[in-house]
Amino acid sequence: MEIGADDWESSAPIPVGPCDIASGTEICFELCPAWEKALSYSVAAAVRHYPLPVTLDGQAIERTDWLAEAEHIETALGCRIGVFRGRTVSDQIPRINFHGVTVPCRLPTLIECAREAQWSVGIDIIDAPQLQLVLPARKEIIENAGLEALRSAAMTAIFKAIAKRDGHCLSHKDWLRAKERGVELPEARPRLRQWSPMTGECTRSGTARLIDAEGALVTPCHSPNFAQCLSRALEANPEFSTPLVEPEPGFAGYAWYDALPKIEDCEFLIVQGGKEHLFDETDDRPDLKSGRADSITALLHFATADDTKQTVRLAADLFISYDSCLDYEIEDAAIFLTRACAIDVDDLTDLLEAICFEAHRDSDADSWDTQHDQFLLDARQLAIEQLLDADEALIIRCGTVVSKHLRWLVPQGRMITIYLGADPTRIEISDIPAAETNEHRSRLRTAVRRKGGREGWR
Repeated sequence: MEIGADDWESSAPIPVGPCDIASGTEICFELCPAWEKALSYSVAAAVRHYPLPVTLDGQAIERTDWLAEAEHIETALGCRIGVFRGRTVSDQIPRINFHGVTVPCRLPTLIECAREAQWSVGIDIIDAPQLQLVLPARKEIIENAGLEALRSAAMTAIFKAIAKRDGHCLSHKDWLRAKERGVELPEARPRLRQWSPMTGECTRSGTARLIDAEGALVTPCHSPNFAQCLSRALEANPEFSTPLVEPEPGFAGYAWYDALPKIEDCEFLIVQGGKEHLFDETDDRPDLKSGRADSITALLHFATADDTKQTVRLAADLFISYDSCLDYEIEDAAIFLTRACAIDVDDLTDLLEAICFEAHRDSDADSWDTQHDQFLLDARQLAIEQLLDADEALIIRCGTVVSKHLRWLVPQGRMITIYLGADPTRIEISDIPAAETNEHRSRLRTAVRRKGGREGWR
């Protein structure tokens, strides 16, 4: 038959005539010059996942298996089901190959606990008349009972792929789902993320790696000030060797997870002037000002599987009382240190940053960098006031201001002297004596040699 340009949208009958083709189908059409330039690309795209060989001008077109990167492949319901590990894909990208036509579709995905592994599926249709495409565009698949059955088979295929691996991190709920589908799996591996303290910006201070959970103590997500100070206390008490791990609610129901002891509360006991003051993670906290303490003790209250209550006491040298819901400025932080505490200004500044800094709370105050720089200045000043006497604090604060705002103004080889006091400010500029310049360069050379050898000197 010959189909004219206007026949596609008309209802006029198209005459059928004889031809010389013994079997199969031959389609001929006029190709405009613009289409001819894109023909090779269009054919290659259409044939990429086509099940039969195709040639163009006598040359075979390269094809790839739709499920080439699948970790596990099985055949069910007239389809090849491929299971992929390490990715989950959007429902808006092609998931089904219908004889070379790839279409998006909602298919099962699975994410193991702690995002240890992610699983998805792809479908390569062989002979599945129960699956139908929406005509005439064929850009989506029709929702029907056949598609639902395929989704169920795909989920089972994911569990079978997991069963082939050495261990898993499925939630207890997904583990039961696999069992219901006839896929027998051992319980999830007893591994949990090592606890690391939370910061004020809701990030982790350390790398939360997976560790063996046997004999571990499950600790909840503490507020930043309790978490950071507890972390410091743990480092100072190496005799307490029980590893702390983060909870994984998805594991609840596994025998090994339910048997782990769990921290229910964390408190800090401050003894100051012979009086005890208890800080816990509630809004009701003692009205106590910063200062030196007679002693500081971290109290960990936990319960075992049989609901036996126990308390671990850890000697601490520092505690910072700060609640982002009640306190709004770094100056609101109350800092308590034992008399033996040897923390320096830099380390205390870093600790205050980890506990108190939240850029999003002051989003109108310029960029993150600007907010962060200003916060560090304020935090360092607070640390100086807590650790040094008044004169030392003033000297360091002046030095910080000069380094940040004035040092870049001083020309090379010159020096500026500023006199500040009761009299009007006086500023003098002069050349650096040659002897002092040479001595400075000599010290710089020595420092560079110690750090990286003579080749590091410029």
